[in-house]
Amino acid sequence: MRGPTFQALATRLTLRTDVPRWLFGGLLLLQFALVGCVSHTVKSTSVPTLDAPAEAMPAQELFDVGVAIFDPGLDLVDEDERVYPEVRRAEARFVPQLLAEVLQNSGAWGAVRVVPDEERITDLMITGTILHSDGENLVLQVTAIDSRDTVWLDKKYSGNASRYAYDNKTRVAYDPYQAVYHQIATDLLARNRLLPSKDRLEIRTVSELLFAQSFSEEAFEGYLATNRGGERLVVRLPAEDDPMLNRVRRLRERDHVFVDTLQEYYDGFSEEMYGPYQEWRKLSYQEVIAYQELKRESRRQLIAGGAAILACIAAATSGVGSSRAAGNVVVIGGW
Repeated sequence: MRGPTFQALATRLTLRTDVPRWLFGGLLLLQFALVGCVSHTVKSTSVPTLDAPAEAMPAQELFDVGVAIFDPGLDLVDEDERVYPEVRRAEARFVPQLLAEVLQNSGAWGAVRVVPDEERITDLMITGTILHSDGENLVLQVTAIDSRDTVWLDKKYSGNASRYAYDNKTRVAYDPYQAVYHQIATDLLARNRLLPSKDRLEIRTVSELLFAQSFSEEAFEGYLATNRGGERLVVRLPAEDDPMLNRVRRLRERDHVFVDTLQEYYDGFSEEMYGPYQEWRKLSYQEVIAYQELKRESRRQLIAGGAAILACIAAATSGVGSSRAAGNVVVIGGW
Protein backbone atom coordinates (compact mmCIF):
# COMPACT_ATOMS: atom_id res chain seq x y z
CA MET A 1 0.00 0.00 0.00
CA ARG A 2 1.37 3.37 -0.97
CA GLY A 3 0.36 6.63 0.64
CA PRO A 4 -0.26 9.96 -1.12
CA THR A 5 2.67 11.63 -2.83
CA PHE A 6 4.35 14.73 -1.47
CA GLN A 7 2.67 16.84 -4.13
CA ALA A 8 -0.77 15.58 -3.03
CA LEU A 9 0.06 16.21 0.63
CA ALA A 10 1.24 19.71 -0.14
CA THR A 11 -2.01 20.40 -2.00
CA ARG A 12 -4.10 19.20 0.94
CA LEU A 13 -2.15 21.31 3.38
CA THR A 14 -2.43 24.38 1.15
CA LEU A 15 -6.23 24.15 1.30
CA ARG A 16 -6.11 24.30 5.08
CA THR A 17 -5.73 27.81 6.42
CA ASP A 18 -4.76 26.63 9.88
CA VAL A 19 -1.61 24.77 8.89
CA PRO A 20 1.65 26.29 10.17
CA ARG A 21 3.85 27.77 7.48
CA TRP A 22 6.91 25.87 8.73
CA LEU A 23 5.24 22.55 7.99
CA PHE A 24 4.23 23.48 4.46
CA GLY A 25 7.61 25.04 3.68
CA GLY A 26 9.46 22.07 5.13
CA LEU A 27 7.56 19.67 2.88
CA LEU A 28 8.39 21.71 -0.20
CA LEU A 29 12.08 21.85 0.68
CA LEU A 30 12.11 18.10 1.30
CA GLN A 31 10.47 17.47 -2.06
CA PHE A 32 13.14 19.52 -3.85
CA ALA A 33 15.88 17.73 -1.92
CA LEU A 34 14.54 14.34 -2.94
CA VAL A 35 14.46 15.36 -6.58
CA GLY A 36 18.08 16.41 -6.24
CA CYS A 37 19.00 12.94 -4.97
CA VAL A 38 18.51 11.44 -8.43
CA SER A 39 21.91 11.07 -10.06
CA HIS A 40 22.59 11.14 -13.78
CA THR A 41 25.64 9.41 -15.14
CA VAL A 42 27.02 10.64 -18.43
CA LYS A 43 28.33 7.76 -20.46
CA SER A 44 30.40 8.03 -23.61
CA THR A 45 30.92 5.58 -26.43
CA SER A 46 34.03 7.36 -27.67
CA VAL A 47 37.27 5.39 -27.83
CA PRO A 48 40.56 7.30 -27.47
CA THR A 49 43.00 7.03 -30.34
CA LEU A 50 45.54 4.26 -29.89
CA ASP A 51 48.93 5.82 -29.21
CA ALA A 52 51.72 4.71 -31.52
CA PRO A 53 55.47 5.44 -31.79
CA ALA A 54 56.36 8.55 -33.74
CA GLU A 55 59.01 6.56 -35.61
CA ALA A 56 59.77 2.88 -35.96
CA MET A 57 62.14 1.41 -33.38
CA PRO A 58 65.11 -0.73 -34.45
CA ALA A 59 64.12 -4.39 -34.71
CA GLN A 60 66.68 -5.42 -32.09
CA GLU A 61 65.03 -3.10 -29.55
CA LEU A 62 61.44 -4.30 -30.03
CA PHE A 63 60.22 -6.19 -26.99
CA ASP A 64 58.38 -9.47 -27.21
CA VAL A 65 55.37 -9.21 -24.93
CA GLY A 66 53.53 -12.00 -23.14
CA VAL A 67 49.98 -11.44 -21.87
CA ALA A 68 49.24 -14.17 -19.33
CA ILE A 69 45.75 -15.54 -18.81
CA PHE A 70 44.20 -13.30 -16.16
CA ASP A 71 43.24 -14.30 -12.66
CA PRO A 72 39.40 -14.45 -12.66
CA GLY A 73 39.40 -12.96 -9.17
CA LEU A 74 36.80 -15.38 -7.81
CA ASP A 75 38.38 -15.32 -4.34
CA LEU A 76 37.90 -11.52 -4.24
CA VAL A 77 34.16 -11.53 -4.94
CA ASP A 78 31.92 -10.02 -2.25
CA GLU A 79 29.19 -12.18 -0.75
CA ASP A 80 26.40 -9.97 -2.16
CA GLU A 81 27.94 -9.85 -5.65
CA ARG A 82 26.45 -12.30 -8.11
CA VAL A 83 29.17 -13.88 -10.22
CA TYR A 84 28.99 -16.87 -12.52
CA PRO A 85 32.34 -18.69 -12.11
CA GLU A 86 32.21 -20.23 -15.61
CA VAL A 87 31.65 -16.84 -17.23
CA ARG A 88 34.38 -15.18 -15.16
CA ARG A 89 36.89 -17.89 -16.11
CA ALA A 90 36.00 -17.41 -19.77
CA GLU A 91 36.50 -13.64 -19.36
CA ALA A 92 39.95 -14.34 -17.90
CA ARG A 93 40.90 -15.78 -21.31
CA PHE A 94 38.94 -13.33 -23.43
CA VAL A 95 40.28 -10.08 -21.94
CA PRO A 96 44.01 -10.90 -22.48
CA GLN A 97 43.28 -11.70 -26.12
CA LEU A 98 41.72 -8.26 -26.68
CA LEU A 99 44.60 -6.55 -24.88
CA ALA A 100 47.17 -8.46 -26.94
CA GLU A 101 45.45 -7.39 -30.17
CA VAL A 102 45.55 -3.74 -29.12
CA LEU A 103 49.25 -3.93 -28.24
CA GLN A 104 50.07 -5.62 -31.53
CA ASN A 105 48.10 -3.02 -33.50
CA SER A 106 50.00 -0.18 -31.85
CA GLY A 107 53.17 -1.12 -33.74
CA ALA A 108 55.30 -0.44 -30.67
CA TRP A 109 56.23 -4.03 -29.86
CA GLY A 110 57.64 -7.16 -31.38
CA ALA A 111 55.58 -10.32 -31.08
CA VAL A 112 52.67 -10.02 -28.64
CA ARG A 113 51.43 -13.41 -27.47
CA VAL A 114 48.81 -14.68 -25.06
CA VAL A 115 50.51 -17.24 -22.81
CA PRO A 116 49.07 -19.75 -20.32
CA ASP A 117 50.86 -18.31 -17.29
CA GLU A 118 53.43 -15.77 -16.19
CA GLU A 119 56.19 -18.37 -15.94
CA ARG A 120 56.95 -17.99 -19.65
CA ILE A 121 60.20 -16.11 -20.34
CA THR A 122 59.72 -12.99 -22.41
CA ASP A 123 60.95 -9.39 -22.52
CA LEU A 124 57.80 -7.96 -20.95
CA MET A 125 55.16 -9.96 -19.07
CA ILE A 126 51.67 -8.59 -18.43
CA THR A 127 49.45 -10.14 -15.79
CA GLY A 128 46.07 -9.09 -14.52
CA THR A 129 43.13 -9.80 -12.23
CA ILE A 130 39.46 -9.19 -13.00
CA LEU A 131 38.17 -7.33 -9.96
CA HIS A 132 34.67 -6.67 -11.30
CA SER A 133 32.71 -7.38 -14.47
CA ASP A 134 28.93 -7.16 -14.82
CA GLY A 135 28.27 -5.80 -18.30
CA GLU A 136 28.17 -2.19 -17.08
CA ASN A 137 31.51 -1.86 -15.30
CA LEU A 138 34.83 -3.57 -15.84
CA VAL A 139 37.63 -3.23 -13.27
CA LEU A 140 41.07 -4.74 -13.90
CA GLN A 141 44.26 -4.81 -11.87
CA VAL A 142 47.11 -4.91 -14.39
CA THR A 143 50.81 -5.48 -13.74
CA ALA A 144 53.69 -5.38 -16.24
CA ILE A 145 57.23 -6.56 -15.39
CA ASP A 146 60.20 -6.83 -17.73
CA SER A 147 62.77 -9.63 -17.74
CA ARG A 148 65.04 -7.66 -15.40
CA ASP A 149 62.20 -7.93 -12.85
CA THR A 150 61.54 -4.20 -13.09
CA VAL A 151 57.92 -3.21 -12.55
CA TRP A 152 56.61 -1.07 -15.39
CA LEU A 153 53.00 -0.95 -14.39
CA ASP A 154 50.89 -1.88 -11.38
CA LYS A 155 47.61 -0.07 -11.75
CA LYS A 156 43.85 -0.45 -11.54
CA TYR A 157 41.83 0.29 -14.68
CA SER A 158 38.08 0.66 -14.88
CA GLY A 159 35.62 1.17 -17.72
CA ASN A 160 31.93 2.04 -17.83
CA ALA A 161 29.90 0.77 -20.78
CA SER A 162 27.20 2.92 -22.32
CA ARG A 163 23.84 1.37 -23.18
CA TYR A 164 24.64 2.19 -26.80
CA ALA A 165 27.50 -0.31 -26.64
CA TYR A 166 24.95 -3.12 -26.80
CA ASP A 167 22.61 -1.53 -29.33
CA ASN A 168 22.87 -3.42 -32.61
CA LYS A 169 21.83 -0.32 -34.55
CA THR A 170 24.43 2.03 -33.12
CA ARG A 171 27.22 -0.23 -31.83
CA VAL A 172 30.53 0.33 -33.58
CA ALA A 173 33.10 -2.38 -34.21
CA TYR A 174 34.68 -1.97 -30.78
CA ASP A 175 34.47 -3.89 -27.55
CA PRO A 176 32.42 -1.96 -24.94
CA TYR A 177 35.62 -1.53 -22.91
CA GLN A 178 37.99 -0.82 -25.78
CA ALA A 179 39.00 2.42 -24.09
CA VAL A 180 40.42 0.44 -21.15
CA TYR A 181 42.71 -1.59 -23.40
CA HIS A 182 43.83 1.54 -25.23
CA GLN A 183 44.70 3.21 -21.93
CA ILE A 184 46.79 0.24 -20.83
CA ALA A 185 48.63 0.26 -24.17
CA THR A 186 49.23 4.01 -23.89
CA ASP A 187 50.68 3.70 -20.37
CA LEU A 188 53.01 0.89 -21.45
CA LEU A 189 54.23 2.83 -24.47
CA ALA A 190 54.88 5.91 -22.30
CA ARG A 191 57.02 3.76 -20.01
CA ASN A 192 58.85 2.25 -22.96
CA ARG A 193 59.69 5.68 -24.35
CA LEU A 194 61.58 6.55 -21.16
CA LEU A 195 64.08 3.73 -21.68
CA PRO A 196 67.40 4.52 -23.34
CA SER A 197 68.53 2.24 -26.15
CA LYS A 198 71.09 0.42 -23.99
CA ASP A 199 68.41 -0.56 -21.47
CA ARG A 200 66.21 -2.03 -24.19
CA LEU A 201 69.12 -4.09 -25.47
CA GLU A 202 69.94 -5.24 -21.95
CA ILE A 203 66.35 -6.37 -21.32
CA ARG A 204 66.43 -8.46 -24.48
CA THR A 205 69.79 -9.95 -23.47
CA VAL A 206 68.50 -10.83 -20.01
CA SER A 207 65.54 -12.64 -21.59
CA GLU A 208 67.85 -14.71 -23.76
CA LEU A 209 70.14 -15.60 -20.84
CA LEU A 210 67.19 -16.53 -18.63
CA PHE A 211 65.92 -18.87 -21.31
CA ALA A 212 69.40 -20.35 -21.66
CA GLN A 213 69.65 -20.92 -17.90
CA SER A 214 66.29 -22.68 -17.91
CA PHE A 215 67.85 -25.36 -20.15
CA SER A 216 71.34 -25.49 -18.77
CA GLU A 217 71.90 -23.60 -15.56
CA GLU A 218 75.48 -24.85 -15.19
CA ALA A 219 76.55 -23.83 -18.70
CA PHE A 220 75.24 -20.27 -18.27
CA GLU A 221 76.00 -19.76 -14.62
CA GLY A 222 77.51 -16.40 -13.68
CA TYR A 223 76.17 -14.41 -16.61
CA LEU A 224 73.41 -12.72 -14.57
CA ALA A 225 73.42 -11.11 -11.13
CA THR A 226 70.91 -9.33 -8.92
CA ASN A 227 71.40 -5.84 -7.49
CA ARG A 228 70.21 -4.59 -4.12
CA GLY A 229 66.85 -3.62 -5.59
CA GLY A 230 66.22 -7.17 -6.74
CA GLU A 231 66.68 -6.37 -10.43
CA ARG A 232 68.68 -8.63 -12.73
CA LEU A 233 71.84 -7.35 -14.37
CA VAL A 234 74.06 -8.72 -17.13
CA VAL A 235 77.49 -9.44 -15.65
CA ARG A 236 79.14 -10.95 -18.72
CA LEU A 237 78.17 -12.32 -22.11
CA PRO A 238 78.89 -15.66 -23.76
CA ALA A 239 80.85 -15.66 -27.00
CA GLU A 240 78.76 -15.22 -30.13
CA ASP A 241 80.16 -18.46 -31.58
CA ASP A 242 79.43 -20.42 -28.39
CA PRO A 243 77.87 -23.70 -29.65
CA MET A 244 75.69 -23.98 -26.54
CA LEU A 245 74.32 -20.47 -27.10
CA ASN A 246 73.52 -21.23 -30.75
CA ARG A 247 71.73 -24.40 -29.67
CA VAL A 248 69.67 -22.48 -27.11
CA ARG A 249 68.69 -19.91 -29.75
CA ARG A 250 67.38 -22.66 -32.00
CA LEU A 251 65.40 -24.08 -29.10
CA ARG A 252 63.96 -20.67 -28.37
CA GLU A 253 62.81 -20.29 -31.96
CA ARG A 254 60.96 -23.61 -31.67
CA ASP A 255 59.44 -22.45 -28.41
CA HIS A 256 58.13 -19.33 -30.16
CA VAL A 257 56.59 -21.51 -32.86
CA PHE A 258 54.84 -23.55 -30.16
CA VAL A 259 53.47 -20.42 -28.50
CA ASP A 260 52.36 -19.05 -31.88
CA THR A 261 50.40 -22.26 -32.39
CA LEU A 262 48.63 -21.62 -29.10
CA GLN A 263 47.53 -18.24 -30.44
CA GLU A 264 45.37 -19.97 -33.03
CA TYR A 265 43.47 -21.71 -30.24
CA TYR A 266 43.07 -18.51 -28.26
CA ASP A 267 41.90 -16.68 -31.39
CA GLY A 268 39.35 -19.41 -32.13
CA PHE A 269 38.12 -19.37 -28.54
CA SER A 270 37.61 -15.59 -28.63
CA GLU A 271 35.73 -15.71 -31.94
CA GLU A 272 33.39 -18.44 -30.75
CA MET A 273 32.86 -16.75 -27.40
CA TYR A 274 32.20 -13.22 -28.66
CA GLY A 275 28.57 -13.65 -29.76
CA PRO A 276 27.21 -15.44 -26.67
CA TYR A 277 29.40 -13.36 -24.37
CA GLN A 278 28.18 -10.10 -25.89
CA GLU A 279 24.57 -11.21 -25.41
CA TRP A 280 25.28 -12.17 -21.81
CA ARG A 281 26.87 -8.78 -21.13
CA LYS A 282 23.87 -7.04 -22.68
CA LEU A 283 21.40 -8.91 -20.46
CA SER A 284 23.62 -8.47 -17.40
CA TYR A 285 23.87 -4.74 -18.14
CA GLN A 286 20.08 -4.42 -18.25
CA GLU A 287 19.74 -6.35 -15.01
CA VAL A 288 22.33 -4.19 -13.25
CA ILE A 289 20.65 -0.94 -14.38
CA ALA A 290 17.21 -2.20 -13.29
CA TYR A 291 18.59 -3.22 -9.89
CA GLN A 292 20.22 0.18 -9.39
CA GLU A 293 16.95 1.94 -10.22
CA LEU A 294 15.09 -0.20 -7.69
CA LYS A 295 17.64 0.70 -5.03
CA ARG A 296 17.33 4.42 -5.83
CA GLU A 297 13.53 4.27 -5.71
CA SER A 298 13.61 2.39 -2.41
CA ARG A 299 16.02 4.93 -0.97
CA ARG A 300 13.82 7.85 -2.06
CA GLN A 301 10.74 6.27 -0.48
CA LEU A 302 12.53 5.59 2.79
CA ILE A 303 13.81 9.17 3.00
CA ALA A 304 10.42 10.63 2.11
CA GLY A 305 8.55 8.43 4.57
CA GLY A 306 10.95 9.11 7.42
CA ALA A 307 10.86 12.85 6.83
CA ALA A 308 7.06 12.89 6.75
CA ILE A 309 6.83 11.03 10.05
CA LEU A 310 9.29 13.46 11.63
CA ALA A 311 7.14 16.32 10.41
CA CYS A 312 4.14 14.63 12.04
CA ILE A 313 5.95 14.35 15.36
CA ALA A 314 6.89 18.01 15.23
CA ALA A 315 3.29 18.98 14.52
CA ALA A 316 1.94 16.78 17.30
CA THR A 317 4.35 18.22 19.87
CA SER A 318 3.49 21.81 18.96
CA GLY A 319 0.35 21.54 21.11
CA VAL A 320 -1.89 23.26 18.54
CA GLY A 321 -4.98 21.33 17.43
CA SER A 322 -4.66 22.38 13.81
CA SER A 323 -1.01 21.32 13.81
CA ARG A 324 -1.92 17.93 15.19
CA ALA A 325 -4.57 17.47 12.51
CA ALA A 326 -2.08 18.40 9.81
CA GLY A 327 0.43 16.02 11.37
CA ASN A 328 -2.07 13.20 11.14
CA VAL A 329 -2.43 13.88 7.43
CA VAL A 330 1.33 13.81 6.93
CA VAL A 331 1.90 10.60 8.86
CA ILE A 332 -0.36 8.74 6.41
CA GLY A 333 1.94 9.73 3.58
CA GLY A 334 5.03 8.84 5.59
CA TRP A 335 3.63 5.41 6.34
